[in-house]
Amino acid sequence: LDDETVDTIEDELQTVFDYDPRVILLELDLAPDFATNTLTVGASLQYVELNTVDLFDFNIEFEGAQ
Repeated sequence: LDDETVDTIEDELQTVFDYDPRVILLELDLAPDFATNTLTVGASLQYVELNTVDLFDFNIEFEGAQ
């Protein structure tokens, strides 16, 4: 896990949310933990049909050491 990987993942997630007509991305937060090779992602999404806002949180764990 490095800064370039984090930037790439952020760009890809932004693209996915931008092309999904069911949601509007309100906020996207990425928190890398380089010591454990883990990236925590938090997205605040407005669901268009439901007119509600919810958080979508997940972790990405990378194998291997730096």
